[in-house]
Amino acid sequence: MDLLAETDSKSSNWSVAFRNIDRFVRLRRFESLNLEALLCGIRVRHIAWLHPPNTHPNHKLSKSDLLKRQELISELVYYIFDSFVIPLIRTNFHVTESSTHRNKLFYFRHDVWKRLTEPSLASLKMNMLEEVGGERAFKAMGKQTLGFSQVRLLPKAKGMRPITNLRRRVQVTQNGVTYMAKSINSLLAPAFSVLNLEKVGPMHTQVLRKFTNA
Repeated sequence: MDLLAETDSKSSNWSVAFRNIDRFVRLRRFESLNLEALLCGIRVRHIAWLHPPNTHPNHKLSKSDLLKRQELISELVYYIFDSFVIPLIRTNFHVTESSTHRNKLFYFRHDVWKRLTEPSLASLKMNMLEEVGGERAFKAMGKQTLGFSQVRLLPKAKGMRPITNLRRRVQVTQNGVTYMAKSINSLLAPAFSVLNLEKVGPMHTQVLRKFTNA
């Protein structure tokens, strides 16, 4: 049974579905495509499996019948995207923005992405990061509340740019209680304010002196 084909053999439902998949793939970062937009253009009246038993396809629909058919098609379209389209993309591609094209998204095959990032990861491990064993890491995490962050790579014109999201809150379990810990940024905010005051304070003093002498 064709899930979207219409009984009048003039089906445009699949073309609408494929067009919406193309729209979904072309979305930029922070853009979204809601279910209502995905359903726009799909005709439910003549889809065979939605017909009640012993009814003609051209039979006039009641409002409740039409709403029920739309509800079923909504669930089907959501299922197609949630269980097929998105997992298919995740399985085959690494999707990321770049540091030179703002919010435009790029799709890299996993094998291509691995070859691109291996030199940058090797450089990070050698020059910036220090590998810590699991036991040592757990001990360090137990003594402090600063938490940790993940490093990800953004492609740029030449090489990769490492970035970390210090605003992200992580889930922590202490004494059998699980809760969302504060982000690293929020924990470092008081220290940052003090250091920033030390940096800006002398500058303000010099400006005030110049203004007073003038």
